[in-house]
Amino acid sequence: MNKVLFTKQGKVAYISNGLGIKGWVRYGALNRFHNLANKPYLALGFLIHNLRNKCLTSSKITFEKYQFKLRKNSTSYYSRPKGLKFSKKLEAGFLNQSLDYSTDEQQMVKGTWWVKTYNNGKFVCWLKLADIELIDGISSINKNENSFDDIIQKIMSDKKDKIPQFVNVARLSPEKNQKVLIEAFAKLKTTGVEAKLYILGSGILKEELETKIIELNLSGSVQLLGHMENIRNFLSLMDYFIFPSLYEGQGMALLEAMSVGLLPIVSDIPTSREIVAGGNYGIISESNDEQGLALAMMKALKKEEFSSFDLESYNQNVINRIKLIL
Repeated sequence: MNKVLFTKQGKVAYISNGLGIKGWVRYGALNRFHNLANKPYLALGFLIHNLRNKCLTSSKITFEKYQFKLRKNSTSYYSRPKGLKFSKKLEAGFLNQSLDYSTDEQQMVKGTWWVKTYNNGKFVCWLKLADIELIDGISSINKNENSFDDIIQKIMSDKKDKIPQFVNVARLSPEKNQKVLIEAFAKLKTTGVEAKLYILGSGILKEELETKIIELNLSGSVQLLGHMENIRNFLSLMDYFIFPSLYEGQGMALLEAMSVGLLPIVSDIPTSREIVAGGNYGIISESNDEQGLALAMMKALKKEEFSSFDLESYNQNVINRIKLIL
């Protein structure tokens, strides 16, 4: 391990060794393997573990903030820097040379610098550094751009326009099924529904989900907000809580969302089915794929009546059942 950085995505470390493993990985992924220096026979385990937990795989990374415009004939638009996992070339039509863009992160991959690009605070793509032109040199980005206050203001504006607000809270990992959720939301949008989806959480699928949002042209409708310590106030601004997990333990995020009055839309798994009382308190997706989730969201938008959820009564019922077991 050569150095450690603190980023918006968390603590990351740059690693390299004789097996050709090098790049930025999540610092937490190293914890189980900190004692491998004198145990080369475990190097394969180190390789496999960190491939699963890698955060960035560039040779250099910086976090400068500045604004810029596109140069003429810019063509290199990618979901991630070319050469990295989940990197896909994008159509150029959604960028405009007359607009101002901003960045807060840059990466070097195979000798080429790439710039993470935002428009009005929303991530849109990665550009080659050679394809951008700074505005009056390197200039500070408006501190409020992409800030939480701006997001809240946008949500309040959408609510005034009666635009439905969906939210998911979970770590970004395969069992939470957010990739299928995004695909289902895209299917919902094709029906003409104007809605927004916010996903709260951090995890190993962040880059893959960002790519999926861009591929499906959902940058204006789906937003990854990262980890949030106190979610209750944010949840109170939402309309629907969507919980498409493939399996769950207790489902605490679902319980908290229901306690502030959100209508739950859940996958058909035992834990969630029990919490929503078999559909009495919310909607259970008929299947845990994009079609099933899209249909469940459409059903939610029909404003059907469901029983009010009482968290205190739910907790008391759980306590009573535990007492019976004991």
